[in-house]
Amino acid sequence: MKQYKDWEKLSTKELCARFSIGPSAFKRKQQREAALKRKVEPTHHYREVKEGKSNFYYIKPKGGLISILNCSIGKRDIDVIETILKVIIQRKHVPVQPVYAKLAGVTQSAISGYVTFLKENNIIIPPVTIPQYVLDEKEKTGEILSKRERKEGNRIYYDITADGSYKLLDEDTQAQIHDMYTKNWGFEYATQVYPLQQEYGIKGQDIKGVIGNIDRLIWQKINKTFGLNNGKRITEPEINPDIAKELTEYFKMAS
Repeated sequence: MKQYKDWEKLSTKELCARFSIGPSAFKRKQQREAALKRKVEPTHHYREVKEGKSNFYYIKPKGGLISILNCSIGKRDIDVIETILKVIIQRKHVPVQPVYAKLAGVTQSAISGYVTFLKENNIIIPPVTIPQYVLDEKEKTGEILSKRERKEGNRIYYDITADGSYKLLDEDTQAQIHDMYTKNWGFEYATQVYPLQQEYGIKGQDIKGVIGNIDRLIWQKINKTFGLNNGKRITEPEINPDIAKELTEYFKMAS
């Protein structure tokens, strides 16, 4: 329909899936209207249209990105904010400040302020890390070398190429590197860090120096194995789940 050319058209089934509405809510008019008001109306304009024998729903986000964020951005550029959030949501680029800055066309110092703003307003939240108790074992004998607690979040592996570009690695390569990194780290921890902590009581900056050296050696192995220039990993930034779904829909419709 011409009057809805900028709207997204959904079947009843698609609408239910998009907004997490139980199909049974559409069996009666009163239940349907209540579900639409509760689930769809807060973030989208919608129109119910009968076409032939079927009902379709045309939807359009209300107020754009600012209304989703639900906070004052002051004099900040909404396009820069959109760039940062889009990188995190769509997972097509490495979510680090130099990449945000390049894509947004601003300085890295400016980007730092935007990231701080998004964190202070609970839009980017601390990543979820799950404590795991790990037994470091010898691969051949199964001998337990150490026990430790590891906080495991979702990691992103990437390469800084020779020209300074940030290259996001494909999922299979990331999985292989993650496996290699964790196995190597477990062995080095068990044979170097754990004895220093348990037998000699070494801690603080001294132990951090040892850990830093171990990390560098592991990455040297990874770079050589996978043909990387300067491999790195970060914990994936996380968007507040209260708005993550809305942002995903917003970027989907904007593309």
